Amino acid sequence: MATMTDRNLLWVNDSYDREYASDGVSRYGAYLRQRATQFLDPWEDVPTTEASLFAAIAFEIASGPVMSPGYVGSHPRVTDLRLHCDDDGRRAIQLDLAISLPSELRRAMPLRWQDWQQPRGEDGRWQQPYDNDRLTVTTAITVRVPFPAADLLPGAFYDQHGNPDTPAAQGAVAVLVAHVNTELAGVFVALTGARR
Repeated sequence: MATMTDRNLLWVNDSYDREYASDGVSRYGAYLRQRATQFLDPWEDVPTTEASLFAAIAFEIASGPVMSPGYVGSHPRVTDLRLHCDDDGRRAIQLDLAISLPSELRRAMPLRWQDWQQPRGEDGRWQQPYDNDRLTVTTAITVRVPFPAADLLPGAFYDQHGNPDTPAAQGAVAVLVAHVNTELAGVFVALTGARR
């Protein structure tokens, strides 16, 4: 299981998933069953057998706001995490990452201004200031990581009852999470100063 202490942008919350499972097995699995209709092919009204689409739906369910906390956890600098699909059907995971104001802009700011807030607490998530008592400037970058099509192999996506197979969905999500962390390892180091 990957965690925030492993210095990743994303991780899978396996231990939380098991500990808080209403069925005693997997909290994420319960969400998959509740949202089984999302896995239907939009053109044929049958469960999709396309690996990329199955993985995309599995990832979307695993992330907030569907699950809170999500089966997929994220670094406090991740202010938004979602899927993106272009006109050619190519899928990507899109992350918005809070960054500090570049020094050339920081020097141009008036004396009283506010930037991202980093509240203390369980997740320390970067947040925009709420108060409008002074100028507020927050900056972020948007990164899209294309799906690793070669790693999303076809398999048995559904159980004997026709529900999305929890281990298959967990496997697809794990592949996507690992892919994002690998692709953005340098970005993570640049943002946090952490050593990999």
